[in-house]
Amino acid sequence: MAENLNGRARTKKNPLSPDRRFSQLIYDLTYVRELSDAVHRQLASELDLTAPQFNVLLVIAEHAGAGGISVIDIADYLHVTGPFVTHECNKLELKKMVIKTPNPDDGRSVLLRPSAEGENKLRGISGKMQSCADRFLDGVTREELRKLTMTLGKLIRGGQEAMVETTRPRKALRFWRSG
Repeated sequence: MAENLNGRARTKKNPLSPDRRFSQLIYDLTYVRELSDAVHRQLASELDLTAPQFNVLLVIAEHAGAGGISVIDIADYLHVTGPFVTHECNKLELKKMVIKTPNPDDGRSVLLRPSAEGENKLRGISGKMQSCADRFLDGVTREELRKLTMTLGKLIRGGQEAMVETTRPRKALRFWRSG
């Protein structure tokens, strides 16, 4: 009999219904996220950063270009709020990992780019980062990755719509009860 990851005998699996497939997808995505977070925490610790700081720094390094990247663009990439990114960028600036400059197109915002020290530290672990990425994507073709990325984008949009939908009845019920 086959064993699971814990060395125990596997139970016989029933064919997955669409609902069960979706549940398994969510479990698998959650586990991939946990693995990714563990890798990012380890890499971040090598730079004396937290995982959120490391993620923000990576987005800045990957997408800043010569002029820099705005807080809202970083937030969009990471699916977090602007104030969260601002808070993490302030910490990164104190650690001399990023440079803030005024946004010439919007006086209310700043553009961020990695400092020379930030770039050097990322370069110092780039081999390890590449090795981790290679292991994560081992056996995944470029086409599979492209399709997965597109599918995840659809799941994100659908999940956001589902979240909005689940909040509407509560608000409507609250207003109905108060009336």
